[in-house]
Amino acid sequence: MQCLGKKIFLNFYNNFLGGKFNMKKHFLKLTALAIAGTFVLAACGSDAPIAPPPPPATEQATTEPAQGTETTTEPEATGRGWVRDLEGREIRILCWWEYSISSDSPMPSPDDPGNFALDMMWYDNIRRIEDEFNAYIRTPVVTYDDMLPMLTASVMAGDPAADIFMMTGPNTLSALVNNLILPASQFATPDADIFGPNALVARAAQWDGEIWSFHRAEYDLGPGALGVNLDIINAIGAENPVDLFNRGQWTWHAWREIMMLATRDTTGDGVIDQFGMAGHPGDFIGNLIAANDGYMIDNDLQFAYDHPNTLVALEFAYDLFATDRVWFYDSGLGGMDSGDWNRNFWSFQEGRAAFWIYARWAMDDAVPFEYALVPFPIGPNNTRGYTNTMGFPQALVIPVGVLNPHDVYDMYQEHMTWAYGGLMSEGAVEWIRGGMLDEADVWRLLHDAGFTRKFDMGNVVPQYNWIHGDFAAQFFDGEATVAQAIETARQPQQDLIDAVFR
Repeated sequence: MQCLGKKIFLNFYNNFLGGKFNMKKHFLKLTALAIAGTFVLAACGSDAPIAPPPPPATEQATTEPAQGTETTTEPEATGRGWVRDLEGREIRILCWWEYSISSDSPMPSPDDPGNFALDMMWYDNIRRIEDEFNAYIRTPVVTYDDMLPMLTASVMAGDPAADIFMMTGPNTLSALVNNLILPASQFATPDADIFGPNALVARAAQWDGEIWSFHRAEYDLGPGALGVNLDIINAIGAENPVDLFNRGQWTWHAWREIMMLATRDTTGDGVIDQFGMAGHPGDFIGNLIAANDGYMIDNDLQFAYDHPNTLVALEFAYDLFATDRVWFYDSGLGGMDSGDWNRNFWSFQEGRAAFWIYARWAMDDAVPFEYALVPFPIGPNNTRGYTNTMGFPQALVIPVGVLNPHDVYDMYQEHMTWAYGGLMSEGAVEWIRGGMLDEADVWRLLHDAGFTRKFDMGNVVPQYNWIHGDFAAQFFDGEATVAQAIETARQPQQDLIDAVFR
């Protein structure tokens, strides 16, 4: 049985870039992706059990989620949860890749890649469910582009095509504002794990006092963090950012000083050929805003790039792009092409930038330098410790019109009971280790960056955060100041918000 932990969905970039990119060569199969978001991984194995992680420290512009509603069918308490005869029902979880082990999955073989012991635990749990609950879990696969149209058409026809759909963040938003999906208060009892410790089922999209989506309880593998080219750090005589971080001295000022020192002509031909920072400029600005406790959209669903903290972040970005010019660009173009996602994202592999925006799935190809990882440093106005931004994670939703939705959720939670004790996260950790050179880097990503994510609706409203690339290009090319860029963007950006909510 193939280890599902390596199937990392690229739809993280649908959430954050809205699809404005092309895939690099073989890079990863479309069936492998996010997170995301939050990325969804299955277990592949590790040397030791890992305690289930606490929910990420995210800010939601919402009140506390509703704690369920009364139900007339009380589940029977057992050692593992509840038992009821579902009369041969099939619970269908629809996704665009093989999301999990299902009733159709063959018995694992010791010769298959992955962790045979954990695969067998999951497989045995499916057999137990079939026996004790007289129910079956199926995981049919459709194309990504078909997911939202299929949800919409089938719910409107009164016959949902599946009991559970996988949705990206923007698609979840579209589904909830159009009344296509149920809030947790309508499918989970007050004692359900989604309202409690999240040992098996984690809360995902929260909005308007409700929980709208959920996923397996495991580490978030998609936080924004900085890769550090240690070869460049050593060559320029700068202090290692990891040491600065460990001493609590990792600040915007220290970061900027290193980026400026790294940006130089290394060959003596008069052309700058080494830079302070590489990556997609849009990702960079979004994380910078979060790291200064700023907003893209405020709690009243208003354009918020003029929020005081956001202004400070944009001024810092302006200094880096326009004044210091530390951004890795192609000098042959004469400027920055912020829309060329491939070129910007993969440029770090050339080994000519001191920092880049780290993504584990991009590290499968060997890079020609030693590297480490640190979170984004927090800005001068940050009082809550956020280091990077997020939207609604890619997660699961239950459609309106599903028969006995409490049974659907309960069966999903039961499906995850094999993973008590944090076993689901073992594969996530093992996969992250494959893209790091030091164990401490693993935990700086999963803990220090993963637990300091700031929710912003600007990452969820379709196309809203695309403006970050425009900001970067305007700053770099000297076309606008921060104030001018904000005023130009104000009404078009507010129109995007209003198109969704009003």
